[in-house]
Amino acid sequence: TDATLANFLLRQLEYALKHYVRPAKTDTMLQRAGNVLWGAAQEAASGSDMQFQLVNVFARLANSDVQLGIIEDLRSGETSLSGLEIDQDLSWNLLISLAAGGRIGEADIDAEHAKDTSANGAISAHTAKAALPTREAKQEAWDAMVNEQSLTNTLQRAVIQGFNRCQDEQLLAPYSELYFENLASMWDEASYEMSQRLVTGLYPYFAATTETVEATTHAIETLAADKPGLKRPLLEARDGLERIIAARKADEAANPAKATS
Repeated sequence: TDATLANFLLRQLEYALKHYVRPAKTDTMLQRAGNVLWGAAQEAASGSDMQFQLVNVFARLANSDVQLGIIEDLRSGETSLSGLEIDQDLSWNLLISLAAGGRIGEADIDAEHAKDTSANGAISAHTAKAALPTREAKQEAWDAMVNEQSLTNTLQRAVIQGFNRCQDEQLLAPYSELYFENLASMWDEASYEMSQRLVTGLYPYFAATTETVEATTHAIETLAADKPGLKRPLLEARDGLERIIAARKADEAANPAKATS
């Protein structure tokens, strides 16, 4: 019932579902978790912080037509929860969920941005556009972050978040190799803070394979002498990736008969 602890646990749940569950059952587990969270949100105290948190995490996990339909209805007011105010921030979070789910397009995001010209509106619009599940949207996001490095600190963070909101990891597949090809320029051509964010935020956790581990090891072992600060984030990223691989193997070994179900 403690809001801070609940937020921490919900974040852990979200991370585990997206990284530690074996890919063959990720969609099923996301749908199960989303259904439970939506049910919990309906039962939460009216207007409570818990209710608000549950709705936000539900929106981030929603990946079925039914769940995305609930998100649409919440935004439109067709569905409501007692005491839950759909303020501008929550409305944007719901819209980002719809963008990631392919239920809206760039024109819809632009229309919402026209209604909210605040700094937060610009940040959210960038996240939503980067979250769109198209090759073009992911490429535009990558170009802005890596090839052009044209974003401010705040907008860079927003675009990284949207870029990684991807239900179809095949859309991100090309960026595993590109990450290592562009590692030096990401580190050299931006401020220290922005370089750190690029290196950690774009690390290809979605490509959870031994090949990615080996590519990271190679990058670490061949670092130029003038890039000592790059070693630590790469070591930490590799450790995280190895945990993901180990967790997925353990998940599969625990119930191999249903590994492909």
